[in-house]
Amino acid sequence: MDTNTTTTPILALRLKKLFDGVFYLFGALMFVGLVMIIVVGLSIPSDQEARHTDINYPLNFRVLPSDEVANAPENDTNKISEIIQGQAEIKLNNTLGKSAWYISNFIYVLQAIVVMITLHYLRKLFANFAQRHYFTQANAMYIRRIAFIVIGSCVVYPIVIYSGGLMILNDIGSFNAQIELSPSISLPITGLIIGLALLVLAQLLDEAVEIYKEQTLTI
Repeated sequence: MDTNTTTTPILALRLKKLFDGVFYLFGALMFVGLVMIIVVGLSIPSDQEARHTDINYPLNFRVLPSDEVANAPENDTNKISEIIQGQAEIKLNNTLGKSAWYISNFIYVLQAIVVMITLHYLRKLFANFAQRHYFTQANAMYIRRIAFIVIGSCVVYPIVIYSGGLMILNDIGSFNAQIELSPSISLPITGLIIGLALLVLAQLLDEAVEIYKEQTLTI
């Protein structure tokens, strides 16, 4: 549906240019990052002491008092009251195996791919807005696809993070009796709400397109 006028929506045009720039910059950074992940991964020395391949990964942590850990029967620490516990992105230095390096960075690559796809549809959406093509089926489709990406990411991301955490912890093993690490899982409720809101917006835009068509035919 064409709704062109002589006035160009400046904000929509600027946002379109911004999304274009971010898209190409992000794509270039993702390519460079992927090459670095592979190059560094292949050059990781077999000697653990000679490594400098630290990783950051979201995990649950639990710090226990040393005296109680030492006296725990058969290393049973479930009944010990922790000093501190929580969830954070934890830095792991020079992990025992090489798998942790690839797993942690592979998840960052997946996140980058999702961002790139989202930016692709945002560019198309704001390209239409910049030309004053507001009430179109294409715009509703772009918004709906962005909504599916957001909702899908919110559902899949916790599963990927949890599974990756299990594999990383299996790779690094137990290194300190006082510090217990476990896979982290949390459902991003805010993201789900945003995704559902976008689905509703896409449906409203579909209905607005039909109303606009009827009004145009009437005129």
